[in-house]
Amino acid sequence: MGVLERVENFNPDVPKAAFRLKGFIWSMWFILDYAFSLSKQKKEDGTLYKRHESSRLSGKVLRFLHKSLVNQLVKNAIVTFDGTMPLPSIDGKYIDREFFNHWGRKINMPLVLKGYIKGEEVMDVTTVESLIEVHGQKEVKFVDRNFGKKKNNRVGQNVELLTSTLEEYLTKEEYRDCYINNFYGILDDDDYLERSRGKDIDEFRNQISSISQWFISRRKNSGSTLHCALGDNMFLNIHGKKEWLFIDPTYLPVFKPALAKYGTYTVSELEEELNMDADTYEELVKDFPYLKHIPFYRYELEPGDVLYNPSAWLHTVRNHTDYTVGCAVRYNVMQWDNNSITLSICGLLIAALKNPTKSFLAQFIKTTSGDVKAKKEAIDTIFSKNEKKTKEKVST
Repeated sequence: MGVLERVENFNPDVPKAAFRLKGFIWSMWFILDYAFSLSKQKKEDGTLYKRHESSRLSGKVLRFLHKSLVNQLVKNAIVTFDGTMPLPSIDGKYIDREFFNHWGRKINMPLVLKGYIKGEEVMDVTTVESLIEVHGQKEVKFVDRNFGKKKNNRVGQNVELLTSTLEEYLTKEEYRDCYINNFYGILDDDDYLERSRGKDIDEFRNQISSISQWFISRRKNSGSTLHCALGDNMFLNIHGKKEWLFIDPTYLPVFKPALAKYGTYTVSELEEELNMDADTYEELVKDFPYLKHIPFYRYELEPGDVLYNPSAWLHTVRNHTDYTVGCAVRYNVMQWDNNSITLSICGLLIAALKNPTKSFLAQFIKTTSGDVKAKKEAIDTIFSKNEKKTKEKVST
């Protein structure tokens, strides 16, 4: 049997974008804008405008280029999609090094490993009761989702993080709408390696994992905005159901991408604050009809599934159950990102020159050191404005 014959819902003929000269011009301007902060503009309240909404010259150029790229997309479209496409998946028992090497190098798109960690110990130690008993007094940081309704959340630069104990976060009603996002320290890398088949995953990837980042949500319909990052990861869906929506990196320019201050990740400025109670895809195509010419991939992860999340694929995540636990695992691999050379130049090179100690490159070095404190600091820099509240202040 061929290496791909067990994969479900894989279609190699789905079209990719080809913006050619206009895409090259967009890339050059995107790099210049990021390098010299050309579109950076503050509001009266001190928060920042989105890059594509800036009244400065660069903001106007970005808007012009976006309109031009959208027109080219519509003009050259050979198909209109009526809805989303299913993401490729495979039974986890068929995963080995040969298969994963072929998929990562030749196919290079998201893939679900169905049931790969089903029944593993990590599913027992991450119930609410177990977390409170073992880790209840640990301090955790989490995103206040209501804060984004008050201030413009521009690429992680106007973000408020709250702090409390894990027990308080899991039990207090005032934190029900909050979200532990990219926190390192509830469980550690050994929990991934020993309790989550981490050694097996490292084996078929033929790489050593560097850091595990844990996500905990208490409310259905919480999730993330449309974003992507350099470097791939393996996402372990431990509890609850999570719906993922993916877009091929070749379509990145028409989503108004904006790189975070330290180059850690990129978000789409098309819509940073979607109506989380509505369907993400339906909201996007309603507001931006040209997106019907772009293939969107959708999949709802079940408890025990593992997702391969390649570099630079735009994605958004929606929790479909009230209690969800997940873990994103990153690896000691630094390589040029062919999925998006533009993001590589900005995120790896320019960010390192602008912010030597907090850039993506600096954080990568920290995560490979093995030092727990260094790894926590690396995760903290995901948000360039970290407005922490003490436990006493939060509780009032």
